[in-house]
Amino acid sequence: MGNYYQPEIETMPVEQILALQSERLIKQVRYVYDHVKFYHDKMDEIGVMPDDIHGVEDLHKLPFITKDDLRDQYPYGLLAVPLTDCVRIQSTSGTTGRRVVAFYTQEDIDIWEDCCARAVMAAGGGKGCSEGSPPRACRAEGPEPPDWFVSVSGADRRRQNGAFQSIG
Repeated sequence: MGNYYQPEIETMPVEQILALQSERLIKQVRYVYDHVKFYHDKMDEIGVMPDDIHGVEDLHKLPFITKDDLRDQYPYGLLAVPLTDCVRIQSTSGTTGRRVVAFYTQEDIDIWEDCCARAVMAAGGGKGCSEGSPPRACRAEGPEPPDWFVSVSGADRRRQNGAFQSIG
């Protein structure tokens, strides 16, 4: 098989991908409706209830969210979990208006790391890669365990003076 990080996801048949996306969309819409007043009110405003969403084919029914919506909810208006469950916070500088803040749980970070690892593998990366490595020098022979992929936060990058740290 090709250069995959999670072959069970990356080689999934299209029908299964759509079914998984639909299942997760339905669950997510219900969750934000029940836990985030902003989304509850936005959906009520246009007359869409969580039970109206049956899959990705219903995405067009959901309200659009604008940058102003994100700014207007500063800082905690879009928080869907207790603040104590958040392990990372990111924010825009706010130079063109009020800041936009994003809060992340450990599960969010874990999912993001998997997405990044899949992208790196798809681009030909793998164990032994570091910044400046020629692409052919770090091609993986096959799937690698997650220990080769290291997420480095902004604070860690600053401490390392911008150097990418590879663990091998």
